[in-house]
Amino acid sequence: MKLYVILPSYNIEVEKDVINTEIIDGYKLITNKTFFDVYEKEIIVPNRALSDIYLSLKKDILEQQQGEIIPRSIAKYLLIKEMEVEDGTNFDINVLIKEEKAKLNYFVLIFRLIQKGRCQFNNLYIFTKDSHARSLISFSTNIDDIGSILASKEEVLHERQYIVSIETIKNLNQASLIIRPFSMDILIPINYFMQYYNSVSMYDRIIKLAIVLESSVLAGIKEELNYRLKIRTSAFLKKDCQKILNMFYQLRSCIVHNGSIDIKYFKEIKKIINIEQCSDSKSLFAFISDYVEPLVRDILYKSFEVFAKDETIKNYNQLFSSVDAEIMKKVTI
Repeated sequence: MKLYVILPSYNIEVEKDVINTEIIDGYKLITNKTFFDVYEKEIIVPNRALSDIYLSLKKDILEQQQGEIIPRSIAKYLLIKEMEVEDGTNFDINVLIKEEKAKLNYFVLIFRLIQKGRCQFNNLYIFTKDSHARSLISFSTNIDDIGSILASKEEVLHERQYIVSIETIKNLNQASLIIRPFSMDILIPINYFMQYYNSVSMYDRIIKLAIVLESSVLAGIKEELNYRLKIRTSAFLKKDCQKILNMFYQLRSCIVHNGSIDIKYFKEIKKIINIEQCSDSKSLFAFISDYVEPLVRDILYKSFEVFAKDETIKNYNQLFSSVDAEIMKKVTI
């Protein structure tokens, strides 16, 4: 019998030549219209009209809550995979859910590491003619908050969309060879990078990214944190990151020690992002989304490249100790 694994996908746009193309591991991207035109009739759900799970899927794709100030996001696209399961076998849908969730959490990490855009995936659905199930994907924002942040009563900040292209598919498959299942030694930065995607508060996002940096670039370091962060990151990425990181660390310190950001920093942020005429909220949003997040992404992706190439380097402490050694070589030459 046929089995369908379905993952509604939010805050993404898909180029035409990618639709209905396999993305990774048998999953392809389809439009919500294609789902209703082609797949809905294939999904045989007992008492379909009364099935909470089927109605939940339908709501994810089409419906919005009436009376919401900010319209609820809907999934314009879905990741879908067809599988064959032999009739009469001892098929356990709960085992399959665990297996597919593990794969999809891994795929979501790769999606987020290879390019910008706040792609979100929330509910995983599985349907056969005899059974159906739903489970939450880890590390995604609540559906009600996916598309935007309410910065104030007057200002809504829209999240950066994730664009899926042929180049994206190529990069996904290339990254899957590099970003292998990881050890506990490098788990903390990855977890907090993924938690960054379920944060709706800018302050919370700053703290999550700060933990990523401190548990990776600053692994094993207990003093001169700001200085070592700037030097190590610039050396590792082979570009000057000091201005961005200096500002970011000031913001992090304000939040941790005072619970708010000193107004004097917003003027500096606007100079960095080269937008003088905008609200403080918008400048902070742009700085984190377009400057800090890409830098953190580059650090994590390049770290995986190093781990894949050099089996002697097994954690971030070893990795950035080797970066220190390279810095010292240049200094002493």
